[in-house]
Amino acid sequence: MEMKRRHKGFLKPADDDDYLTSAEAQPIDRKIGEERAGFGEERIITYNFNHSSTIEQQRQRLPIFKYRTHILYLLEKYSVLIIIGETGSGKSTQIPQFLLESGWAGDNKCICVTQPRKMAAVSLAMRVADEKGVTLGEEVGYSVRFEECCSEKLTKIKFVTDGLIIREMMSDPLLKQYSIIMIDEAHERSLNTDIVIGLLKKIQRKRPELKLIVSSATIDAELMMNFFNTNETDDPTKNTVAALTVEGRMYPVDIFYQLDPVPNYLDAMVETVIKIHTHEKPGDVLAFVTGQEEVEKVVKELKSRSSTMTDDDKPFLKIIPLYAGLPFKDQMKAFERPTTVPEMQRSNMAGVILQLKALGIDNVLKFNFLSSPSVDAMLCGLELLYALEALDDNCHLTDPIGQQMAEFPLNPCFSKMLIMSGRFGCSKEAVAICSMTQIQNVFIMPHNKKMKMEKMKRKFSVAQGDHLTLLNVFRAFINSNKNPRWCKENYLNYKGLMRAVELEQRLINYLRRFKIPLESCEDDPERIIRCLAAGLFCNTAKYHPSGVYRTIRDDHCLSIHPTSVLYTELPADYVVFNEVVHSGGDKEFMRDVTVVKLEFLTDVAKHYFDYGSDGPAAKRSKYDF
Repeated sequence: MEMKRRHKGFLKPADDDDYLTSAEAQPIDRKIGEERAGFGEERIITYNFNHSSTIEQQRQRLPIFKYRTHILYLLEKYSVLIIIGETGSGKSTQIPQFLLESGWAGDNKCICVTQPRKMAAVSLAMRVADEKGVTLGEEVGYSVRFEECCSEKLTKIKFVTDGLIIREMMSDPLLKQYSIIMIDEAHERSLNTDIVIGLLKKIQRKRPELKLIVSSATIDAELMMNFFNTNETDDPTKNTVAALTVEGRMYPVDIFYQLDPVPNYLDAMVETVIKIHTHEKPGDVLAFVTGQEEVEKVVKELKSRSSTMTDDDKPFLKIIPLYAGLPFKDQMKAFERPTTVPEMQRSNMAGVILQLKALGIDNVLKFNFLSSPSVDAMLCGLELLYALEALDDNCHLTDPIGQQMAEFPLNPCFSKMLIMSGRFGCSKEAVAICSMTQIQNVFIMPHNKKMKMEKMKRKFSVAQGDHLTLLNVFRAFINSNKNPRWCKENYLNYKGLMRAVELEQRLINYLRRFKIPLESCEDDPERIIRCLAAGLFCNTAKYHPSGVYRTIRDDHCLSIHPTSVLYTELPADYVVFNEVVHSGGDKEFMRDVTVVKLEFLTDVAKHYFDYGSDGPAAKRSKYDF
């Protein structure tokens, strides 16, 4: 269906003045009398009992310190060491230093520590460099997606994301640069962590001298021991795996006092809980009030506030009341331990399969996963890669498309989109759009300013959808000379946009390497949308008279996300989207949505669709594995 466009072509923003903004939470400022970043204008003071201790004294106070000798002994005796230590015990910062001090980085080798998140890898590297009194990037460094701060010759301790070490295996299959690898935060069971664990088990068969440490706050030690143990006899002295539990924790407790009284402490409490949830690391918050009535009031207000949150990158806020008058069953909800479902068992497997294929693992169905994904999930991943022309009829990587897709540090759909962008003459626009989709929040919504933010957002909106709107924002940011004040005025994430600019340059380097021409379509939206369809055709949804969209691939019911520029528009017949996100309830939403014509889909993916009386439906391909 034809849709009314808000703008002719793309927005050509004027040179506006800009403001400084910070989209990411800042570290807590522990200086007396200063404000806490991200927590409004309240003035606070803090006390930290560690402030007068030397770094060495602080290290020795950590619970992990008394296990130093035992850890080093177990590493000499066993191939794999599983360490279970509560948060705050010092595992992540101290164990790498124990290893360095005892000579594990000799013979031009390096100690590697993997983290599931980029921010953790960077901040831990900074902390360890600070403790050792060295310059970050020399003896201690980090390497994460699109960013590196280390030296091939000087670095002895390197913190990396688990996704990055998988990419390192493509050029160094046996990871010969490392003498020991520590897999930290293994209890999170992220997709990449589970893949790394499976790959390292294979590498140890070729490199038995490589030592592994699996570190976690809470993990099924028996599962890990059974997975890594190569002892096939009943003699426990021949085990190749050991487990160590580190007792005790050490939290430096900071006490924050408000210097000014608040008119309503319940409102202040709700506001504080929401800001902790949105600005701090994932975790739990205990809020104490005087009785049942206040508990119920705070719970009601928190539920109301959390229902309007649009930041889907934050975990769902689970609000649990606790007071003596509650039934025992309801009281016990506050003490339930969350169970971690391995991401491997709830994720799209196409990216995993692509990486494994690039590493030379032909039969991915027989790969030794710590927790095996379902056969259906693997087959769906294979079907997607086949549809994207990354795999041939024998399930081998195609040349060049499949091999190039495996090298891009992106979702396979975006990789295919960039590879195809040269054919549509819009590679510059495609790179900008891909870069913008990699940042978490483009727009910032300050408290009580939702209407103003929406008004500013409409200034950039294009009726064809979110991808062209993101391109508008990117261009406007560049035209503003990347001015932070302008971002503040327009409720835009300055740090995120700067990150997108960096990503754009890195992705352009990939295009140059693959000899994909860098061209602009000169504001021809049709060519950009055709290019989007070439990568996202598997994520096509058709509007249904019931008021929802249904995916072509599996007839799944979806709605347009409230943050989309299409949310308030008349529904289009067909759309493509980046991803599906879940709300706190049963509803599922499409994020980053663009209107697409049926003819675009048939032009770029004839091989994917069958046609019937109801229009196109995805073919179910058959494979001979």
